[in-house]
Amino acid sequence: RAVALDPAAAAAQLNLGNALAEAGRTEEAMAAWRASIAAAPGRRDARLNLARALLAADAPDEAAAQYEAARRATPEDDTLDGEYGAALARAGRTADAVAVLRRALIAAPDSPALVVNLGNTLCMAGKPRDAVPLFEKAAALDPDCADTRANLGHALKQAGDLGAAAVAYDRALMRAPDHREALFGRGTCRLLAGDFTGGWQDYRARDSMAGAGAGPAFHRAPLPADLSGRRVLVLPDQGIGDELFFLRFLPALATRGAEIACRPDPRLRAMLERARICRILDADAPGESYDFTVAVGDLPAVLGSTATPPSVALDALPDREAALRERLTAFGPPPWIGVTWRAGTRNRQNLLFKESPAAMLADALRPLDARVVVLQRAPDEGEVEAFSAALGRAVLDLSELNADIEDMLGLVGLLTGHVCVSNTNVHLAAARRRVCRILVPNPPEFRWMASGDVSPWFPAMPVYRQDADGDWTGAFARLRADLEDTAPDITVGHNRPRKDIP
Repeated sequence: RAVALDPAAAAAQLNLGNALAEAGRTEEAMAAWRASIAAAPGRRDARLNLARALLAADAPDEAAAQYEAARRATPEDDTLDGEYGAALARAGRTADAVAVLRRALIAAPDSPALVVNLGNTLCMAGKPRDAVPLFEKAAALDPDCADTRANLGHALKQAGDLGAAAVAYDRALMRAPDHREALFGRGTCRLLAGDFTGGWQDYRARDSMAGAGAGPAFHRAPLPADLSGRRVLVLPDQGIGDELFFLRFLPALATRGAEIACRPDPRLRAMLERARICRILDADAPGESYDFTVAVGDLPAVLGSTATPPSVALDALPDREAALRERLTAFGPPPWIGVTWRAGTRNRQNLLFKESPAAMLADALRPLDARVVVLQRAPDEGEVEAFSAALGRAVLDLSELNADIEDMLGLVGLLTGHVCVSNTNVHLAAARRRVCRILVPNPPEFRWMASGDVSPWFPAMPVYRQDADGDWTGAFARLRADLEDTAPDITVGHNRPRKDIP
């Protein structure tokens, strides 16, 4: 009634928003709080409620703006800085977030939550070594908190200290034996260090299998050594890149005598049928009885594998490959070098994950007399043009082929080489027995190991590692040297005999 009499009444709109929020009508609640702010822009409580709702709705940019305005409304009150800093971090504004959270800690130096938030933000900013003492302080403030020790493990792993990270994860698990992040974190440390026995067991705690152990669907214990006459169904549980990676363990399952059926991601079905690796089922195939149903990502764990078998081999469709060869030839003669500087789609909370600087990649490729083909999935607007400008010549943008995995399987088999971060196309290239040069961001994925010039999972693919402090300079210097050494006579503008650039 108060709102009906005076729609601009800030207090009435605030109370209406609060009531709507309690009723679960979030969108209407946010509209009411916006009306309250419009009536009284300096009102702190309406902005604070709106900011929290926006953050919960995954709108961190606007949430941060509302926190900032609420902070300006009451400059003497620094109790909002923790929430404000968290919103800035989620918006990808890590430098601003660090500054705000450091200010918050001045007022509350012994707040474990603030200390942890600052540590997590520093890790997001690529400064894990600065985060480590903060997590150690938080652990001292709250010794029984498993989350804090898991966060310490994450920071140590990102800083490259796998041994200390594993100790931190162990201490988290002493406090919470089923802590999934600690189990998975310890698992990746083990895998990175080459401890495949323990690593694969811990890898079962990955997010894609959360809750899987509670039901009868998946078999997650060790499989019998003799599976003669036993029927095993293998199902996907992660993305298609991971599915392709783990299919390499199917032959080990077959050697135990198992009758294997696989119900893959529908995008992989046709190419796996051509490969004849096992019986391939349609997604809507009628239900059958199986002795064991196993997630493909659990195969090395249930097999107790310590091996690093090669990728499954796949063949492209001849007509697709022929059409793609025509497109490449129309652009220019070989060598054709594929490039990908970011895996998947951009995530503001993990800006450093699986991404390399496109400009540095262009600079490394500029001297080569090669046609550059962009394979970047979902490039930002103007991103390909910016890469072309940095390269100093035109590129062939085939990024749209990521929408059709059969096309991409054909393309990677035609490329002379591919310089990229790890992504699905690397698994396709491995399946075609082609070579990629892999740019490995820090912290590395388990399949690229903690150190070394190659990975046992992809022994023909050289790797170039970002330093723990986020610096790519050394990695790109090595890449340039390797490219020049592989094709020393190939430079732009010189009509010399062409050589393959692997």
